[in-house]
Amino acid sequence: MEGGLGDGLGALIGKGFENGLGAVRAGFEQDRQRGLHRGEPVIGLARVAVDAIEKRREIEQLVARFDELEIEQFLLAGHGGKFGLRRIAVNREGGEDVGLRGAGGWCEVPAVFATYVHNLNPVLLRITDAIQLRWYGLAYLMGFVAGFYLLRHLARKKLWVLKPEQTADFIAAAALFGVFIGGRVGYMLFYQIPKAGWAGLAKDPLMVVRVWEGGMASHGGILGLVIFTWFYAKKHKVTWTGLGDGLCVVAPLGLLFGRAANFINGELYGRVAHGISWAMKFPLSLNEEPIAVQEDAFRACAQTAPGLPENFTLDTVITAARQDPKLTETLGQYLQPRHPSQIYEGLLEGGLLFAILWFVRVRFPKAPDGLLTALFFFFYAVFRIIGEQFREPDAAMVGPLTKGQFFSLFMFLFAAGFFIHAWRGWKTGRFGPGGSLGVKA
Repeated sequence: MEGGLGDGLGALIGKGFENGLGAVRAGFEQDRQRGLHRGEPVIGLARVAVDAIEKRREIEQLVARFDELEIEQFLLAGHGGKFGLRRIAVNREGGEDVGLRGAGGWCEVPAVFATYVHNLNPVLLRITDAIQLRWYGLAYLMGFVAGFYLLRHLARKKLWVLKPEQTADFIAAAALFGVFIGGRVGYMLFYQIPKAGWAGLAKDPLMVVRVWEGGMASHGGILGLVIFTWFYAKKHKVTWTGLGDGLCVVAPLGLLFGRAANFINGELYGRVAHGISWAMKFPLSLNEEPIAVQEDAFRACAQTAPGLPENFTLDTVITAARQDPKLTETLGQYLQPRHPSQIYEGLLEGGLLFAILWFVRVRFPKAPDGLLTALFFFFYAVFRIIGEQFREPDAAMVGPLTKGQFFSLFMFLFAAGFFIHAWRGWKTGRFGPGGSLGVKA
């Protein structure tokens, strides 16, 4: 195809960003006059990803002005002022490959991997509209049950400061006062209120207790457990660090199950990812797209599923799409492939962290009190900072850091304090529940 949008996009390669934008506009108008743009979106032009964020925003705003363009997956990679196109435009009505033409000829099209659109149901068992068993709640239950059995095992092996018969009461109290209260209050203070203000809470104060709808902050839960274990240790006359060591060993399993529930819910999704075979499209991520894209998506979904109620919401579409593969496919055309960051974080903060702490607890049964707590804070902070690199920020940034990364920095201070406590215990002969320092054969 000579001229038109194809050459206009190709001009971004040869003429640079600023000059190329004019060519894109002119090419689009040429194609419109040729009758290539009829009715609903014909050209599947992709979203733009450029190394420079400010350029990405400018191109997104440009493309969003073309209300007949369906934004899908148009990639640009910036290198030394030049741009390389990595995806083709497609005539959606006729299925014809329109292509992108530039000075170097037809662009090579890489394989498209991200075809899976997340459509898992967060409800495991629906009894009534008000009574439902959700995966989110089951994940917490599984974490508490696993924690109970593992802590009782450690207590029987004399690897924890509590007796086996005290384990059940401790887990129940930790779940209520530490995890639920700490996690929920932390979410409200760290995320909900800064995002929506106090007005939303004042209008609907019961949202604080609706944990089954999601919204738990892991940093808040950890802080809640720190406070709870301090009071519990005082009451039962056991060492606070010894009590915390056992809890820190099993806590990562709760994080693992929690991240699995986040994935099933399709929430806390990752950043845009291209060229990886395991990338996925999360319907809730439509909220990250420009308003023009969201409106186009809603119009297309209404045409695909005429039975949708009037003034439907994204949640309505997502629920209907679980029973309608065509609707899922339509919605997926307006979504970008993303990292399944919930899985990354679950494996790092949950699986790998548990493996490290369990190995230390069993291999070094006489490690000084506080060492395992220090290792928990240190590695959790490291893994959380790494995982956040792939996760779409769900709150305002703190400088160059996400809120999760920012809060994790303070955990290094906690880790340093517990490391110092453990070192002093080792130097003075005050060791953990196993007695004097040693290595298990």
